[in-house]
Amino acid sequence: MKKKAMLGLCIIFLLVLATIAFASQTQVALTYDPNGNLLTNGDKRYVYDGFNRLAEVFINETIKEKYWYDPDGNRLLKVEFHSDGSNTTTFYIDNSFVRIMNASGTYDEVYYYDEYDLNTFSVPMLLWFLLPLNLREAGPIFSPLF
Repeated sequence: MKKKAMLGLCIIFLLVLATIAFASQTQVALTYDPNGNLLTNGDKRYVYDGFNRLAEVFINETIKEKYWYDPDGNRLLKVEFHSDGSNTTTFYIDNSFVRIMNASGTYDEVYYYDEYDLNTFSVPMLLWFLLPLNLREAGPIFSPLF
């Protein structure tokens, strides 16, 4: 009899927890355009160009990201706008070369990829000397950016 009572209490407890868990979930309305592009996701709004490529991202009607593409549809540039007024620009030189830097140039990283993986990660020369010795000696993974 005690086992049945304990089992009953456990089931009731689980039902109460499940109800609380489902009640606390936030419902976010997602809207899509006729081409299947996500237009809104809660406080985020997405804008696409005439070729269905992501062009801008807004959060609370403030622009957060802007994208540019070449005529073949490859992403060339992404600018992230930060709340402090600064921005970070990502240059997509080709499929194997990406450069990320902020507006002042104090943050500057370069990534080199082969067909499958990241090959080299370059950092500004000033930061190169701040890297621990074992990372500086890692060879092709880390290299100074001149």
